[in-house]
Amino acid sequence: MNIHRAACLSLIAGLSMLAAGEAAAVLGHDEAAAWRLLNQLRSDPRSSTFAITAHIQAGNAGFGTYSPRIGNFDWAHATGRMAATRPLPLDAQLNAIARALLAKQQDPPERKPIDVTALLAGAGRQAGDAVLALQSPPSPSLPIAFARAMLRINGIRTSTSRDSATFDAARVLDPVWTEAGVACRTSPAGVAVAFILGSSPAGRAVSGVVYQDEDRDGACSPGEGMAGAEVRIGELRTTTSAGGIWMLRLPAAGPATVAFATRDGSAQRPLAEDAAIADWSVPLQADCTQADRLLAAVTAAGGEQARMRARVQLLLGTRSARIDDDRRARV
Repeated sequence: MNIHRAACLSLIAGLSMLAAGEAAAVLGHDEAAAWRLLNQLRSDPRSSTFAITAHIQAGNAGFGTYSPRIGNFDWAHATGRMAATRPLPLDAQLNAIARALLAKQQDPPERKPIDVTALLAGAGRQAGDAVLALQSPPSPSLPIAFARAMLRINGIRTSTSRDSATFDAARVLDPVWTEAGVACRTSPAGVAVAFILGSSPAGRAVSGVVYQDEDRDGACSPGEGMAGAEVRIGELRTTTSAGGIWMLRLPAAGPATVAFATRDGSAQRPLAEDAAIADWSVPLQADCTQADRLLAAVTAAGGEQARMRARVQLLLGTRSARIDDDRRARV
């Protein structure tokens, strides 16, 4: 029994690493930004609504031949009744379905379900798996493409499902979804985005992003993702994509520790039993240099008053610094 279980775990680990490796080539900064928008909407619908409305106001003037235009009321009405729910990790199979959906059709059908049965099978999913497919037509910017996808939801399991298409973006916040896939495509006509929301068939999907917080806003902004970082959970390993995204599938539930490593440092982050996302803000070299200088000043200070002043300067100078765990512990 133990040998059989070990073999199963090894197979799951191998498939997880293979899928993550394939994803590394296609998950860029646009996909990272689209994923962030999705999880902002799920975790804080009200703030997300304000942010998307600002983009709509700025972008509607440039719509040109894009149709239909989005009004502020359309978006606010669709999202105003939403209740927050958990953010979703990315899954390699659902990413593949999202990419295939964008490649299959230029524009999503109006108020009609998208038949994703064949795409599910092609990505290794069961044809009967419940999924929610969202796709935007080409749009002036990624936030507007995101809003248009949310307002053009095309439900579904199969084309014969009794579930009907709707413009109610609240379905995106259904807690039944446990993972997501995302794909973006930029062309002369604009940027299009596709999302596939689904439920885990087996194991536990976990993911995150490794980034350098250059604008110091506490989140991964467009272009900040770091490619090639190593991510490890137990025996499972992967590397981050061009957009800084990593994905793994754990064979079982339970708490875990995510270990990150780059050429310039490493860190560990706990992953609670009910959590599915772990990010790492990579230390900024300038902040580390500043922290080293202030730590050295504390050590060199002579007398209690001088040492106290140096400690205050250390705390103030590193309060919002992006430094590694070892330096933070010394501070």
